Amino acid sequence: MSMAIGSAADVNGRAWEARGLSQAFAGSSGLLPAEVGVLANLWPRLSGGRIVDVGVGGGRTVPYFSAPARRYIALDLSHAMIEVCRAKHPGTDVRVDDARELATITDSTVDVVLFSFNGIDYVPPEERSLVYRAARRVLRPGGAFAFSSHNLRSFAGVESPIAPIVLTANPIRMVARFGRAVGQTIRSYRNSRRLRPLERRGQDWALLNDGAYASTLLTMYVDPAWQVAELERAGFAGIRIIGERGLDVRKDTTDKW
Repeated sequence: MSMAIGSAADVNGRAWEARGLSQAFAGSSGLLPAEVGVLANLWPRLSGGRIVDVGVGGGRTVPYFSAPARRYIALDLSHAMIEVCRAKHPGTDVRVDDARELATITDSTVDVVLFSFNGIDYVPPEERSLVYRAARRVLRPGGAFAFSSHNLRSFAGVESPIAPIVLTANPIRMVARFGRAVGQTIRSYRNSRRLRPLERRGQDWALLNDGAYASTLLTMYVDPAWQVAELERAGFAGIRIIGERGLDVRKDTTDKW
């Protein structure tokens, strides 16, 4: 018996709609140090500006990037994520939209487009340029596009499919935790085998099933120097790379993101 897997976009789209993944993102809060660095660097554009927060997920970035904005719009391709975000942040303008299109956003009206938590890495390699094009279309002259991405230079192999077990002295809880860990480990093995045929490698990038989220996703890893060159070809200027500690780094950085 054979089963059609679909494209990388299909695989990732189904994963993001899964209730388990959206609930996991619902519990996320706070900013990463790199995001604090972005917030500080873009403050003149953010303060009183129009912000589009792409791939907002469960709404982790909403309080931080909406506070200084004159107008804030949160977008996500996943209906499940949008439901979570709306529930957590009632009154916020939250919309279903695709980063490759930004169809709900008017041309040349935005000061900052943010695509956090490596969301761009779940767009297939051949469609990544569509994200750049959409961002440029909606940005005003002098506007900024900020996003994070997995660093191919730091890739050290896939995560172990064996789910960890947090020990407890309560025997009933221990049995329940063991059962959940076994179930997740089996799912991870199955997903890894199913998605392995869709993995691809270019000279400066790789599309990998890296084991995250029970191996449900295909994730793009890129060389930072390649990413800078891609953005320059797309017409962006003044490109900066911010490392994991929120400071500027060079194109040969080995920071994970």
